[in-house]
Amino acid sequence: MIRITQLKLPITHTEEQLHRKIAKMLRLGNQPFTYEIRKQSLDARHKEDKKFVYTVDIKLDNESRVLKKVHDKNIMLTNKMEYQFPAGGTEKLKQPPVVIGSGPAGYTAAIYAARANLEPLLFAGLQPGGLLTQTTEVENFPGFPDGVLGFDLVTAMQQQAEKFGTRMEYDVVERYELTDGGMQKLTLSSGDEIETQALILATGASPRWLGLPSEERLRNHGVSACATCDGAFFKDVPVVVIGGGDSAMEEANFLTRFASRVYVIHRRDELRASPIMAERAKANPKITFIWSSTVEEILGEKSVEGVRVRNLKDGTITEIACKGYFAALGHVPNTELFREFIHLDDKGYVILDGSSSRTNLAGVFAAGDCADPHYRQAITAAGMGCRAGIDAERYLESRQ
Repeated sequence: MIRITQLKLPITHTEEQLHRKIAKMLRLGNQPFTYEIRKQSLDARHKEDKKFVYTVDIKLDNESRVLKKVHDKNIMLTNKMEYQFPAGGTEKLKQPPVVIGSGPAGYTAAIYAARANLEPLLFAGLQPGGLLTQTTEVENFPGFPDGVLGFDLVTAMQQQAEKFGTRMEYDVVERYELTDGGMQKLTLSSGDEIETQALILATGASPRWLGLPSEERLRNHGVSACATCDGAFFKDVPVVVIGGGDSAMEEANFLTRFASRVYVIHRRDELRASPIMAERAKANPKITFIWSSTVEEILGEKSVEGVRVRNLKDGTITEIACKGYFAALGHVPNTELFREFIHLDDKGYVILDGSSSRTNLAGVFAAGDCADPHYRQAITAAGMGCRAGIDAERYLESRQ
């Protein structure tokens, strides 16, 4: 078989022109041949002269003799190679890997484990779908140029995980008994107990709220805990940010890209944020600080219309008109149930081994917001889930 690479033709070419080009390059005259396109790419470096670039395999008689007539580094003999998929195992694991959590991290870990023929068991937890189900439209997840509803995105992830063999359970893990390299034991709310050699913790994190009933009532109707997720929905309208730490300053600065005015409401008369973050926010002309104050009520029936604020020093009540309310009081990782076994940082996030998903216990892995104090995005959680799925697969393979 003869292979031609870097065969270029105008993007408007016909099949007959491709046939003639091959015959000309090989000096075939009227000799019959067949060909197969192995690769097609577009050379668009010159706007007015775009070309298709082909790699083509040609079958004909007397290939060696034909090749002697041409002297072109892009023409060579080749053997057709067919990829051979490795045979999958036939014996099922007695204790398949277990994934705890059903957000992007948990579902991605399950997809990778399931594609490795491990038939993982996924526990959806108290909030199937994770924090994504609390958002409306997600505009920053790759592959969805028109955005996608958070619920629809996690539903598609679940369907993909189940397609490859993930088994879903909607029971809740109430107790962990974890060991270093041994069997990991879980007790469910139903009283059942299960054991596994590989456990992936994707339990997520929960945003801190003030605890106002109106926060819950207007969630996704102007109330949010993620400026990166929802800030673009508040173009040219005022919003408020609750908090005084680094995360609040980061959220406030980010929101000035969209909002007409950002009010930062803080219960103290000075910020807890790092000096550089505080100065950056104070220097932003679109940010106004409301000191020594707390929000007593979010105003609005169907969506946020404003907030009622009480000054903690003199007790005065004021109302601020706004369309968005962003709680930036930090997040609480959902790690309390296994803190006696897994090493956590001072904020409760799982400490990972370098860039892997490994924890301090062999056979226990973590992914997503429970191990990510910095980004807390759906796409980064999915990436961490990929690592956990692969790490768990390799761990189980090493145990055989």
